[in-house]
This record gives sequence, structure tokens and C-alpha cells, in this order.
Amino acid sequence: MTAKTEAHAATPGRADADGVRSLRCSLDAPGMRRQRARYRGLARSLRQMSRHGDRLVVDFAPDLDRRALEQVLALERECCPFFCFSFDPHLRRLHVSVYESAATPALEALASLLSQPEPGA
Repeated sequence: MTAKTEAHAATPGRADADGVRSLRCSLDAPGMRRQRARYRGLARSLRQMSRHGDRLVVDFAPDLDRRALEQVLALERECCPFFCFSFDPHLRRLHVSVYESAATPALEALASLLSQPEPGA
């Protein structure tokens, strides 16, 4: 995925021609590296994270970079349409769930990314 594609990835999760959501991330290796780096940046503001069944709840500190979060979520909606995101800006709380139970393991992958802050942070 090119940087240009990433910049225009603000549409909701997409489905294929039959209306079925893909259960695989569509990012290529360089795109995945850039997205992991974005998650490491967000991890600096992680206050608390918990898993409630098929939902991940992430609370961020007041220093959250909202623009970075919006960029991460926009790209995730494009490349991983099986995720469903809901963000409360007043509480700085992100709810992440999946549209299909088969994608539930992806919540652990996302939690892992948010648990790895940038080196030196």
C-alpha cells in the first residue's frame, strides 16, 4: 500500500463484491511497518486497556495525539474491515470490537501493538 493510499483511507470498513468483510489485513509489509510505528506512538498515551469478551477498551491519557489516533483508525477501517471502532473524545476511550467472531484473535494483535511504546518513550 502506498503512502497515497494510506492518506485516503478514511472510509468505513469495506466489504467485497458479495458484501462479505475480509478477515485479513490488506496492508503490505512496508504499510504494516508504518502502521506499527503509529501504534507505538499512541502507546505512549495508553492509560489503561482491558478486554471484555469480544471488545477491547482502551483509555488514553490527556496527552493523546488525536490526529495520530484518527490516522490509525482511518487506515484500520480501510485495511482491516473486520474491526469496529468507537471513540469517546471526552473520556479519551476507544472501544474496539469485530464484526465476526472469527476475527476475535485480531483484538489481541491490536492490544499487543498498543502495549509496545516507542523505544525511549
